[in-house]
Amino acid sequence: MILPMEVFSPHSRSMPLSRNCPLRVALFQLPVQEADSFYTEANIPLAAGYLATYQRTYAPELAEISIPDPPLQNLAGDAALVRWILHGDFDIVGFTLYLWNRDRSLYLARQIRKIDPECLLVAGGPEVANPRGLEVFHVLFEGEGEETFLKFLQGVQSGNIHLPTPTEAPSLQQTESLSKALPILFSQKEPLSLDRVPNPYLSGVLPLGPHVPLYLETLRGCPRKCSYCSYGKAFPYVRHFPPDRLVPLFRLATENNVPEIYLMDPSFNVGGAKVLEARVQLLEEANSTRIPLHTELVLESVTKDLARRMHRAGFRSVEVGLQSTNFRALKAVRRPLDLSRFRRGAQYLQEAGIEVRTGVILGLPEDNLAGFLKTLDFVEELHLEDNLEVYLLSLLPGTELRELAEELGILYMEHPPYWVLETPTFPAEDLYEGIAELENRYGIEYQRPILPDFSNTGPFLTYVDLRQGIEQKLLTQLSREISWNLTLSISSAWLGKPEKREILLEWAHHLFKSNPYTYYKIVVHDESPTLYPLDSPPVQQALEALIHTLFLPTHYGNLSRTFVQDPQGRFTVRVFVQTQDPRTRRRMEEQGIQVLGETEAGEPQDAWK
Repeated sequence: MILPMEVFSPHSRSMPLSRNCPLRVALFQLPVQEADSFYTEANIPLAAGYLATYQRTYAPELAEISIPDPPLQNLAGDAALVRWILHGDFDIVGFTLYLWNRDRSLYLARQIRKIDPECLLVAGGPEVANPRGLEVFHVLFEGEGEETFLKFLQGVQSGNIHLPTPTEAPSLQQTESLSKALPILFSQKEPLSLDRVPNPYLSGVLPLGPHVPLYLETLRGCPRKCSYCSYGKAFPYVRHFPPDRLVPLFRLATENNVPEIYLMDPSFNVGGAKVLEARVQLLEEANSTRIPLHTELVLESVTKDLARRMHRAGFRSVEVGLQSTNFRALKAVRRPLDLSRFRRGAQYLQEAGIEVRTGVILGLPEDNLAGFLKTLDFVEELHLEDNLEVYLLSLLPGTELRELAEELGILYMEHPPYWVLETPTFPAEDLYEGIAELENRYGIEYQRPILPDFSNTGPFLTYVDLRQGIEQKLLTQLSREISWNLTLSISSAWLGKPEKREILLEWAHHLFKSNPYTYYKIVVHDESPTLYPLDSPPVQQALEALIHTLFLPTHYGNLSRTFVQDPQGRFTVRVFVQTQDPRTRRRMEEQGIQVLGETEAGEPQDAWK
C-alpha cells in the first residue's frame, strides 16, 4: 500500500518581509500546453521582462525580481514549480494570465496561498478582464503594468499599501468567496510614454539564443476597433518606441545567433505612407545581417515597392488577417476589407519572396458554413492555402463582442478558450463540418496529434516505466521531477491483477493530486496476452479507472479540442497499446486506441524506473 503523503508541508519563511531589504519577487508566464514543443518553446515572458527592466532602471534597490529560466517555466510540472517558488522564499509571486494558462496559474497560486499564506499574489495580462475566480490574488494589474507595478512595489516596501493578512482574509477552504477585500485593482489610466520604457533584451533581463525568436515591440496601439479584439480598447492610440534602439537590438540578436525577430506590433503598416517608408528604412539599416523578420500587417496597403523594400529589410514572412470574405460577417465585427487590394497585396508579397500566412476565423456572427467555404475558396484562389491559419472565434473577456453575445444570440464557452459554440447562422453541427472540411481539403489535423515520448532528454522527466513495479518511497521525489508532459509505460498484468491494480490506482491518485495540469500518455504493453488480454473486462475496467484518476475535464488541453471528433474523448489522458496479437490490435483500433509498433514503443536506456 502507498502511504498517504503531502508533497509539500506548510512553509516556514527563512526571512520575513523587511522594509530594509529588497523585496523578493518571482514573475511567471506559463506556456501553452500542447503535447509537443512547438508552442512551448515560443513562450517568451515579455511582459515580465518589461516589469523587471522598468524596476531595475528606476528603483534598482527596491526589489530583486526573478523570472524562471525557460526550461523550468516551460517544461516543469506543477509540483516542480511550487517547489521552486517555496525554495525562493519570495515575498511576491506574480502571473501573466492568458486564456491558455489561466487555470493552471490559479492552481499554482492556490497552492502557494495554502502553503505560504504570507506571500503576496498578483496577476496581470488579458485575463484580468475576467476577474471572476481570481479572488486568490491580492492585487490585479489592468493595462500597461510597468509604472503601476513599480508603484505597487514601492507601496508594499514603504507600508503605504495595506493588504489583508492571512488572519483578515478567509482561508482557501472557503473557496466560494475568499474576501470582498480582494483583489485590489491597479490600473494604468493614461498610456505610458514609451520613451520611459526600457527594452528587456538590451537590459539583459530576457536571454537570447539560437533556438528562440526575439520578440520586438516597435509600437503599442491599434487604430482598428474589431469587436472581437480587446487590444484596441486597452491601447486606444498608436505610440512608438524610440527608433534608436533598433541598431543595438539587431546587433545583440546577431551576436546571439537569434533565428528570427518577431515584431509584436498589432499591425506593422499603421500610419501614412511616409511613416511606413521611414519604418522600413530604419529596419533595413538596422538589420545589416538580414536576420529573418516576421510581422503582422494590413495587406491592402502593400504596394509593389513596399514589398520589395520589406524583403530587402529582412522580412521573410507576414501574418495577414483576412478573417472572412463574408461582408455581413465582417460588418458585424467592424472589420474592414477590400478584396481587390488584398489580392494585389498578396501577389506583391509572394513575388517579393515573402511568405503570407493568412488568418481566417470560423464562427463569426452573420457568417455560415457556406460563407466559410467561400473564404477557403478565396484563399486557394490566391495560392495561400499552404500557410492558412484557421481559428475558432473566441469571445474574449473585455471585448465588445462578448458584451453583445446574448443580444446577438451567440452561445460560447464560459471557460477558456471561450470558443463560440453556436450562432443563429452557424449551428454547432456546421462548426464541426467546417473543421472536417478544412481537414479533408488540405489533408491536415486541425489539432496537433498527441503522441507518447519515450525519452528523457530534458531537465524534467517525460517518461516513466512502471512495468517493473512502483517504488513507494520515490513517489514524492517523482512528483517533483516530472514535466507537465509525461508518458507512462505499464504492463497489462498491472491492470489485470487486483492487488497490483489497487497499488497503481493509489499511486496515480497521489501523482495527479500534485500534478493535475499534466498530460498523461499511458502506454499499455501487452506482455501477458494469455492471462491478462487487453480486451478482457477486468483490464478494460482498470484502465478506465486509471484514466478517470488522471483526468482533469477543465484542463485547457481538453476544452481547446472541443470540436475534435475523437473516439477516446479525452486529450490530457491518452491511451496507447503495444501488442503483437492481430486480434487485440484490431479490437483496440475499433475502440479508437492507437496501436504502437515495436520501434514506436521500444524501451529507452534513459527511462526512469
